[in-house]
Amino acid sequence: MQVAQDYGGALDSLRFSLAGEIVELLVLTDDPLFLQTLREAVGAARRVWHVPTSDKASDLLVAGQVGILVLDVLTLEAQAARFVGQIKQQFPDLVVVAAGSRENEAALAALISSGMVYRFIHKPMSPGRARLFTDAAVKKFEDQRRRLATPAFPARSKIVNRGWLLAGIAALAALLAAAIWGLHGASPTTTAAPQAAPQAAPAEIPASAPPPAPPAQAQARQDTQALAGPAEERERLLARAENALLEERWDEAATAIEAARRAGVEGGRLAFLTAQLAKSRERAKAAQAQARAAENGASGAPAAAGIASPDNVPTVQQADPLAQLLKNANERLAQDQLIQPENDNAKYYLLAARAIDAANGGLAAAAQDFGARATAKARRALALEQFDAARSWLDEAAAVGYSSADSASALQELETAVAGRKFLSNVVSASELTALKTVQPRYPEKADRMRLPGWVELDFTVADSGEVRDVAVHGASAPGVFEQSAIEALSQWRYQPVVRDGKPVAQRARIRIRFNPG
Repeated sequence: MQVAQDYGGALDSLRFSLAGEIVELLVLTDDPLFLQTLREAVGAARRVWHVPTSDKASDLLVAGQVGILVLDVLTLEAQAARFVGQIKQQFPDLVVVAAGSRENEAALAALISSGMVYRFIHKPMSPGRARLFTDAAVKKFEDQRRRLATPAFPARSKIVNRGWLLAGIAALAALLAAAIWGLHGASPTTTAAPQAAPQAAPAEIPASAPPPAPPAQAQARQDTQALAGPAEERERLLARAENALLEERWDEAATAIEAARRAGVEGGRLAFLTAQLAKSRERAKAAQAQARAAENGASGAPAAAGIASPDNVPTVQQADPLAQLLKNANERLAQDQLIQPENDNAKYYLLAARAIDAANGGLAAAAQDFGARATAKARRALALEQFDAARSWLDEAAAVGYSSADSASALQELETAVAGRKFLSNVVSASELTALKTVQPRYPEKADRMRLPGWVELDFTVADSGEVRDVAVHGASAPGVFEQSAIEALSQWRYQPVVRDGKPVAQRARIRIRFNPG
């Protein structure tokens, strides 16, 4: 057994292990957390191949007939669009899923709208969201494969038979023409007919140039070709609507849903999206009505009455400014307008009210409502692994003086999640650690019969006790062959603990275990 960290013979191993099958997911990224999230989302049901650079991605695409490419745009930066264009030109049936920031999405907008990029995922992402996108890409790929597997033309034997049939009909027509000519005599208009008729239908149509299909077959083929483009467009519209609803971009969702309906989309999926949009619009209408009522009741406040104080905390000059501020704050809370729009949101009015009377009971209740809502948004962002957004919402809650066991718990969960992400991303080579005990892996019988060499790359944790824990497969030359044997062996290893600041600490590491036939 040998331990190594190099890219090594992945290409040859891939060619050998696939044996004509399709690699389902190739991931181009240099972000270990992004890769780990994808692996968790995909699980053991799909193969995941990882490459850190575009040239290695191209090599594996050629070698392995990869059907799906997940591209981390941040890895290639400005070269991403060019790379996708080149890859799609060489592999037009490749399903490309891109991931990155909103700026990256804007840079690839033309490729997304043209269908060259099938879906775009915003980073960071949760395993659940990644699973939705990868499942959609797999379905897209399988649909393409089924369409390509449908034969486009009839068999040659049928073509030959059809040719003889046409020849027979032509011969019969020639005999009839000759009989008529014999009865009525030749004329300039009829003598050419018997000669031209046999030339119109050859005895056999060459296989390299198949004849037009019968009307039913030709129509079926035209229908299939006509539906392929619209079907892809409908899927893109539904995906755009789902993303817009998830990210609370209601106008964009409405546009995508209407476009999907005009494109012929029907069924439960469109009905669900339409219902979700309707609920959002109802909330928006209610918010507008409350805003108009508030403006009428406040005689133009806050636009006319709001004046910025030296410390940027707004004040209101009217008969009962505190009551009006609390009224506005509660209205914005009911509309869920916590921090937007600027200078007309719940936080704005709560800070103004606190500047007048921080001990007011109505202010305390409104601040509690604001804090509870902000904490709920923080937990939602935390569930989606959007840690910056979660921290921002918890800061907003603290800004109005909110403090509760729930917010403290959310903050603790956030800190734990951030620390966990940092721990998972800090992976060192096992060659930097000192192994105190090693166990040789068992060479699988299946590989032994085939005399198959290979390797398995594993991520694992060296606990503060030196024990090996949380072993996970990072990559394998022949999926399903060596992984279990490698995991069983590595789980029995023991390392000298990593020491920092005089104390043993846990450390994430990566090792490549090679298998060679004896």
